[in-house]
Amino acid sequence: MNSAVINSAIPVAILPQGSIPISVKMKTDSSAAVNLKNSVCNKMIAASNLRIHEKMIERFIDGVYKVNE
Repeated sequence: MNSAVINSAIPVAILPQGSIPISVKMKTDSSAAVNLKNSVCNKMIAASNLRIHEKMIERFIDGVYKVNE
C-alpha cells in the first residue's frame, strides 16, 4: 500500500478471499425480496388452481343441464 492510502481518513474496504461485496449480498440475502417472490408465486399458483376449479364446475354444470334437457 502506498502512504496516501495508509494516511487516508476514509478506510479502504478489504474483503477476504472469496467474499462477495455487500451490494450483491443484499440482492440475494434480502428476506423482503424472497418473501415477495414466494408471495407472488403462491398467488399465481392459487389463481391458476382457482381457474382450473372454475372450469371443472362449468363443465359439470353444463353436463347436468344437458342430461336434464
